[in-house]
Amino acid sequence: MTFDEFAAARLPAVLRFATALTGDPDLAKDLVQEVLIRVSERWPEIGSPEAYVRKMVVNEYLSWRRRSWRLIPWGTASYGPGGASPDPADGPAPRGAAGSSRRRDQTDRARAASIKGHSREAGADDLR
Repeated sequence: MTFDEFAAARLPAVLRFATALTGDPDLAKDLVQEVLIRVSERWPEIGSPEAYVRKMVVNEYLSWRRRSWRLIPWGTASYGPGGASPDPADGPAPRGAAGSSRRRDQTDRARAASIKGHSREAGADDLR
């Protein structure tokens, strides 16, 4: 199977997997495009392309998430209507308020792990 045949046959399934992982169809398209570019460069070396591509999608997504929090300069985040950061003296933050980047990153890792585990249980045929 050539890379072009693989991409044509598996693109919808890979996009569904990436959309489930990211929760954003546009981000999923960007992620899959980046991964498929890298896969095309290494195509002759890849033994099991389905598993390899899924693993690359997960790894690339986690890399993007780790990079994204570093790109936001301190003091530019908007916390509320006035843009001021919450005062710790006001008590605990309301449920659903912006949390630490570490908590968000852990949530993303957990989401990636559960989707990856689900795809293993479901098998390649169920994700088509």
